[in-house]
Amino acid sequence: MYAFGGGGFVALSIGFSGIVSVQAQFEFTGMAALDLYVAAGSVTLYAGIYYSYTPANGQVTLTGFVRLTGQVQVLGIFTVTISCYIGLSYIVMPGQLIGNVSGTASLTIGVSVFGISKSFTFSVTKTFSGNLASNFGPLQPASRANELNSPDGGGSSTATTFANLMSQPEWTTYCNAYSI
Repeated sequence: MYAFGGGGFVALSIGFSGIVSVQAQFEFTGMAALDLYVAAGSVTLYAGIYYSYTPANGQVTLTGFVRLTGQVQVLGIFTVTISCYIGLSYIVMPGQLIGNVSGTASLTIGVSVFGISKSFTFSVTKTFSGNLASNFGPLQPASRANELNSPDGGGSSTATTFANLMSQPEWTTYCNAYSI
C-alpha cells in the first residue's frame, strides 16, 4: 500500500502584552506498507519546512527537515522501529545581518518484545555562526588553531564560524579546484 499526504499548521500566540509568537509548519508525507500476515513492515518519509518568529527577542527561525521512519513487526510479538531525523535551521537575531545555521541529526532505534519496549536515541547538533567580522574580514588561522586544539572546542560560548574552520590558503585551494 502506498499513500501520500501532508499537513501543516499556523499558530499565533497572543498574551496580554501582544503577540508572543508566530509559527507555521508545512510538510509532505509519503508512506509504503506491506503485510505478509507473519510479518508486517512500513516506511514513512516526512519532509517539510518550519517557520517561527518571537517578537519579544526578535528571533526568526526557518527550518527545513526530513524524517524517515521504518518499522517491522513479526507475529505481533517482536517490533523494531528506526527513525532518522535531519534538520537544518537558519536563525536570525535582531541586529544580526547574517544569522546562525544549525544542523541537527538524530537516530532513534526502538525494540519491543512482548510489550516491553526500549528505545535509544543518538543525536548531534552543530551550529555555525554568522558574524560579519569573521565572515567578511581577514581570516585568522591562529584562531582556527586555538579552537581546534582546545579541549572544549574553543573555550568560548560563541558558535563556530566559517573563518575559524578554513584558512585563506585552504579556501583558495578549494576555489581553484572547482574553478570558482
